Amino acid sequence: MGKITSYPAATAFDSSADVILKDGTNGTKKMAAQNLMIEICKMTWGMTHRSIYRGKNHGTSVTSEQLAMIRDGSFKDFFPGDYWEINGHRYEVADLDYWRNRQDTYTTDIPHHLAIIGPVISNPKIVMNDTADNSGGYLGSKLYTEGLDPVRDIIRTDFGSTLLTIKRQFSSHATDGVVDAQQWVDCTAELMNEPMMFGHRIYSKEIAAASSETAQLALFNLRTTGLHGYSVWLCDPTTAGPGKGFCLRLGINKPGYSGANVENSTMCVFAIGTAS
Repeated sequence: MGKITSYPAATAFDSSADVILKDGTNGTKKMAAQNLMIEICKMTWGMTHRSIYRGKNHGTSVTSEQLAMIRDGSFKDFFPGDYWEINGHRYEVADLDYWRNRQDTYTTDIPHHLAIIGPVISNPKIVMNDTADNSGGYLGSKLYTEGLDPVRDIIRTDFGSTLLTIKRQFSSHATDGVVDAQQWVDCTAELMNEPMMFGHRIYSKEIAAASSETAQLALFNLRTTGLHGYSVWLCDPTTAGPGKGFCLRLGINKPGYSGANVENSTMCVFAIGTAS
């Protein structure tokens, strides 16, 4: 075989089946072109992974090796769109360290973590409130106080001690659909808001108080196509529509809204990692 410089030049990969040669302490080996970018990114700062959608299946449980990659903040083998299938439920990596330094005070920060979404619960669908009322905000809704308990139990069973308790800020009162009071609460798995899903507010109103979640989750920035195909509740009250309702992420991945007493699917977001 001639010197590598004697081969014809190429300016692009022709397909994912193309290979390159790597040489090192373990000898000379070939590597598929499709793995090149991912492997290079693994050697960079972990937060750069937020810019790449992958979609790798991480198995049926969170392993000790995976937890170590989260604990040290390297996120070496994690990218948005990666997922687990645990007890028949699909969970996707939505972001890396999303809530880090976004707690009510800096001293109550949380460790390195992954923000996870799922599972979508479409049967049974559930109302936000029994009546068309959003005056109690998200924290005063039936969905928050009892409706999500079965979903939280599923997530707690599937992730065990890796499920972290974090502080999030939710509406506690709304006047004519406009939020005028919020509260920080300890939580595990809860609904997303409009900025987390779409990057900004659409059918909900801005309020003066600070919020813990004003940025879009990396997954939704990278993947703009439909997600699961179900319309899911978001936690924001809205003034839109004929009744006092809450915002939705429609099944066609567009913003929407629904009366609080209409049944819709649910999908929670939560953090996993180690407490220390």
